[in-house]
Amino acid sequence: MFGIEKKVTQHLVILGLNDKITKVQKLSTVEAYKVASGIVARYYDGFTIREAHGCYKYEDGSVEFEESLEIIILVFDKHNDDISGLTEELKKVFNQESIALQTSKVTSRLV
Repeated sequence: MFGIEKKVTQHLVILGLNDKITKVQKLSTVEAYKVASGIVARYYDGFTIREAHGCYKYEDGSVEFEESLEIIILVFDKHNDDISGLTEELKKVFNQESIALQTSKVTSRLV
């Protein structure tokens, strides 16, 4: 796998940290990072998480600025390409109305 370019699936999961009911952040960003990392690690062998700042418009029309986590996952194994289990678990644990998910095919290699 090292040095060999492969077409892989890249998922970018953007997880807002405000609770969907109270619209405020329940966990500190550091604690949310730890919880999210533990969940993602059960699904994927490798990933990157970084802190971000975002804005979200709720279904009721209200708009809130919030801290977010961007989770980047490269999937080298086609059998592990379905991310729906992970996103549903994150939505439930973090009490989210929705989670942004971008999926693309990229060329990647380990060097």
